[in-house]
Amino acid sequence: DAIEVSLSAHIESLQDFDEEKKLEASLVWSKLAQYVIAHMKRGYVEGLVKDYKTSDISLIQFNNNSQA
Repeated sequence: DAIEVSLSAHIESLQDFDEEKKLEASLVWSKLAQYVIAHMKRGYVEGLVKDYKTSDISLIQFNNNSQA
């Protein structure tokens, strides 16, 4: 949400964009932000799973180490 608010404010400041271009830019940037965030989350989780699978500790110990 914060990204969308920031981008909306920036897009509104673009004087050479008409209302149609501003709307299109908002939609494109919103989709891009959602895509990036979703893949960052997935990559983070996949990294945790990979780290856990290669460790010799229990899930509880791994979780405690990850929070430290």
